[in-house]
Amino acid sequence: MLHPWAYDLDKVDFKYIMNNDLTDRICAMLQTQSAQVFWLTFFKSQLAVSADDFFGALRELANMNKVPQFYDQNLPSYQDAAIACDFVFSLAKDAAQISAMVQQVVDAGSAVGYNALKDQIKVYQGDFDTENLKVSGFPAGMTVNSNPRFNEFDRDEALASISLRQLSQQQLDIPADLCRRTFESVPN
Repeated sequence: MLHPWAYDLDKVDFKYIMNNDLTDRICAMLQTQSAQVFWLTFFKSQLAVSADDFFGALRELANMNKVPQFYDQNLPSYQDAAIACDFVFSLAKDAAQISAMVQQVVDAGSAVGYNALKDQIKVYQGDFDTENLKVSGFPAGMTVNSNPRFNEFDRDEALASISLRQLSQQQLDIPADLCRRTFESVPN
């Protein structure tokens, strides 16, 4: 497979455009909604990922859930898991372990009061500033709500469970480091 971001595709002799929709298979293998959303958000339609990518995404989830210390505390067990799975997490072999690790981060985030995989998070105080939007013109009938509450989703079975969480100033002050890093799978 060629990765378009890694090559000048004009200099490649053949190209494949793969549009594999593996959503149903991924959702069948991962038993929790949080694990399904995590996998589809970070890895799209891949059935396996490197341990580096998996734990990088798990670290980002811990940061988004405002529990970065949870990831740091569990790093030794994550390193052991990476070694045990030979540095590749496959849904076919490791789905239960993937679901369990994601659920642990979700549960740790519930101490703060939300799950970044399910809730929409308002990270500003007050109403949304519709005056300074960079969008010029909206389709007919579309308006911007300065105080969104997701009432539009109430009639949809799947979307009705989404909630909007207003973070407190204390929660906003918790640092969130979303910089991509290389996972150190072998401890020093």
